[in-house]
Amino acid sequence: MKVSHSKTEYMCVNERDGSGTVRLQGEEVKKVQEFKYLGSTVQSNGECGKEVKKQVQAGWNGWRKVSGVLCDRKISARIKGKVYKTVVRPAMLYGLETVSLRKRQESELEVAELKMLRFSLGVTRLDRIRNEYIRGTAHVGRLEDKVREARLRWFGHVQRREKNETEHHVNVSLEESNVWFSCVEQEEILNLGFTIGSFIISAATLPLGILMDKYGPRPLRLLGSSCFAFSVMLIAVAAYDPSILSPLIFIAVSFNGFGGICLTFTSLMLPNMFGNVRSTILSLMIGSYASSAVTFPGVKLIYDLGVSFRLIFWTWAGLACLVFLNCLLNWPVEPFPAPEEISYIKKVKLSGVAMDHKVTGDRCYSYVTTVGQGMTKKQVLDEYKQSNGADEANQGSQPFRRSVCSPIFLWSLITMAMTQLRIIFYMGAMNKMLEFLVTHGDPSAPEELVKEAEEQVSFYSSVFGTMQLLCLLTSPLIGYIMDWKMKECEEDSGLVDGEKRPPKRDRKIQKLTNAIRAFIFTNILLVLFGITCLIDNLPLQLVTFVLHTVVRGFIHSCCGGLYAAVYPSNHFGTLTGLQSLLSALFALLQQPLFVYMLGPLKGDPYWINFGLLIFSLVGFLLPGYLFYHRRQLIKQKKVRDQAAADQSAGALNQSANGPEKLHADEPDTDEA
Repeated sequence: MKVSHSKTEYMCVNERDGSGTVRLQGEEVKKVQEFKYLGSTVQSNGECGKEVKKQVQAGWNGWRKVSGVLCDRKISARIKGKVYKTVVRPAMLYGLETVSLRKRQESELEVAELKMLRFSLGVTRLDRIRNEYIRGTAHVGRLEDKVREARLRWFGHVQRREKNETEHHVNVSLEESNVWFSCVEQEEILNLGFTIGSFIISAATLPLGILMDKYGPRPLRLLGSSCFAFSVMLIAVAAYDPSILSPLIFIAVSFNGFGGICLTFTSLMLPNMFGNVRSTILSLMIGSYASSAVTFPGVKLIYDLGVSFRLIFWTWAGLACLVFLNCLLNWPVEPFPAPEEISYIKKVKLSGVAMDHKVTGDRCYSYVTTVGQGMTKKQVLDEYKQSNGADEANQGSQPFRRSVCSPIFLWSLITMAMTQLRIIFYMGAMNKMLEFLVTHGDPSAPEELVKEAEEQVSFYSSVFGTMQLLCLLTSPLIGYIMDWKMKECEEDSGLVDGEKRPPKRDRKIQKLTNAIRAFIFTNILLVLFGITCLIDNLPLQLVTFVLHTVVRGFIHSCCGGLYAAVYPSNHFGTLTGLQSLLSALFALLQQPLFVYMLGPLKGDPYWINFGLLIFSLVGFLLPGYLFYHRRQLIKQKKVRDQAAADQSAGALNQSANGPEKLHADEPDTDEA
């Protein structure tokens, strides 16, 4: 074969010594710094700048061909985005999956694409609209993500080639040094991380509860607000140079979680200031904690409007400092006592009693008789108060061991453990459940169905995250049920013969009645949630989202309201922390359940959901015991009322005979 000398060239890649030459038939061959091979430009220094410029020009050529459509104001931005992704972007990205792009080249591609999109939408740089908003309007993803996707697709093609092909030789070291996890294994790892994170947050409440019961909420709140402000500052500092300061994020997240749980847990003592609406305020606090995840979409929205990321987090740090100052200036050193644990003493000055007419004693006799009769009438109310408040007084001094070993606390542990497992398992396995509703577990599903499943899961996951705001809106409802008719348990302000009427209802019995209604209502919603999980209907899962969100806020509000109603306030923090810890330990079962669903069940969650539905019926045992305990209290109250009535009748007879005896014992005025 004859070789043309004039058409022959050579190029050296990463040449260290440029003195070498190549000769052909005694003549030196021309040396070049770049050449084109199969339409791609290869450079001797390993760069790809000219190839990128060529692809950018190809993109502009494609854009000009369809500019009449892209620049038409009558066509919607979504249609323009589809035309752009169909015509322009493939021309600009052709062959780049095999090119090693640097950050500079990726920026050139991004700048060119954004110019095309801004021209298409009629937006200029002077309008000061962020690039993310432009992409969102046209429904066009980031170009670097598409390049990475094309590389992975190309890599998959290479992996599927025969083992003796040349392409496999360049991947030998990669295959030997890296272990690639399957999608199922990655799902299991992510779910394990979610399980451990949920457990740590719940387990941290026990030591916090012990410290709060011992030292009060103020020191913990000061510590929590300081940690939270410090974590937000670390995130803002790391944003200045993420490539170097990104490890600070792990420290920031740790401080953020600890500070957040401190602020949340200490806020649960604040409802003690609100008397008969204490459970409603407590439910509002728990609902705000459950719906706190909604703040992150809000931050993203502010960022999309053009506000700097660093400015957002520095502002957030300033707000956290205000929380610290508020706690330092306004929160008392002593813990907030429950309304029924507050005792008031009324001091009356009686220095003017019987100071006149000491000789005759007329005024002294009339005053003493009136006071004696008044005290006799008031004795009935005093006896009622003592009998009605005896249990609450005993509760205030009861040991902690008695509170822990009480049947109400033990039944609440079973109910909360069951509900916690049900809620956390659904949150961890929700994406796989939604995916199964689309693909029905078909391992050989077509690519169109797989893509549809990804889109549906992404959409429903976003809806589920937005619905967390319902916790804040619906939690006060269960608190209102817990506070139902509690005002009737107060003494009537109207006077009868100068005395206050006794309350119409017994406070403790009314608290138990309200707790029974709240737990029954919550358990009914939990059963409905389990039923909707079993139905193979994707749009119906929106109802499942609502029920899940409502139950998540209700169950914690019910349990917190029950502890606040039955146990002393100095036991509330430790009992709540102990319940959270034991419930979190039981909820760790969701990890083996998730692995079993992906393994033997092949992604089908039906039988696990069915078993959890049957298990959720255990939640009705707690209101059943509360109903039994309420009947016992009613019987005890009847016995006390009968004893108080008999005692008051004897006291009235004694007061009727009192004046005659006083006249008989009075000395004669003449003898005096």
